Amino acid sequence: STWYASASYRYNQLSPYILYGETKTKRTDITDFDGKSGSSFVAGLRYDIRYNLSVNVEWQSFKSFGGQRGSFVETPQDSDANMYTVMFSFVF
Repeated sequence: STWYASASYRYNQLSPYILYGETKTKRTDITDFDGKSGSSFVAGLRYDIRYNLSVNVEWQSFKSFGGQRGSFVETPQDSDANMYTVMFSFVF
């Protein structure tokens, strides 16, 4: 199961935002394990260039727990990762 929560605040053309999410996994090899297998935190800033065009800059931190994959495709050797993104969003 997975859950997430986000918050954003718009001030003129700028919108800072944060997002946090967790993934829970039930391990079959340990019957009493039912805990957090991964988490993700995002901090970003959106700038509206026009009403239908924006640019976002964000940092995202991934973590995995208990030898689980978490948000990763395969079980990672290092349980932490950071991703930095610059993106344009266009609505037509």
